[in-house]
Amino acid sequence: GLNAQGISNIVWSFAETREASRPLFNDVSVEAIKKIDQFTSQAMCSMLWSYAKVGHASPMLFDAAAGEVIKKIQTYKAPQISSTLWAYAKSHHGSSPLFDAAAREVLKKLPTFQAQHISNTVWAYAKMDHRSPELFDAIADEAIKKLDRFHSQAISNTLWSYATIGHYSPELFDTVASVAIKNLGTFNSQALSNTLLSYATVGHASPELFGAAADEVMKKLNKFTSQAISNTLWSYAKIGYHS
Repeated sequence: GLNAQGISNIVWSFAETREASRPLFNDVSVEAIKKIDQFTSQAMCSMLWSYAKVGHASPMLFDAAAGEVIKKIQTYKAPQISSTLWAYAKSHHGSSPLFDAAAREVLKKLPTFQAQHISNTVWAYAKMDHRSPELFDAIADEAIKKLDRFHSQAISNTLWSYATIGHYSPELFDTVASVAIKNLGTFNSQALSNTLLSYATVGHASPELFGAAADEVMKKLNKFTSQAISNTLWSYAKIGYHS
């Protein structure tokens, strides 16, 4: 039979090629549950990521894994914590005890979190509507320090997360505006629309950002979906922007 690492490797290789074999993923989950206490942090997060990536729901596996992750959370590094949280959120699999335990661990290890880990972590909490004010305050401070390392998608996902969960951090939104203005050319239509929507949702007026973004929106208008156009128009109206 396969050991824990072998199980993780198999599903990961299928996920990487974007091929989900339903029977295989079902069979593997049965084996994985039996051996759940044998998974290292890396093998565990790789397996969970794979199930989430191919969109294969396995509630019993994710329940069993949550208990095991909580027990060993101290051994999880930043990439593994953020990837595990992302997998649960992407799979719409709620586990309040896991998200609570992870929040405590993230707070301890926050200086080791890079831009992508930060963005994936807040996205997961927002997606699951799992409120953690202390975590979101601390992450805002950390993100501000590292903003020059955030690419446009990470910026847009982070703002979306704060707006969606209703955690307003004026300093974060101010600092992001000054960084985003310089890099608006790198924002695709979706990132642009979500960024403006986030400012409007929390009611954070940033005339300089909205002014600079207006030119960028016009340049990229043919790439906007009808939903993105409608969100963008709503954002300008909500913020009361007049050029």
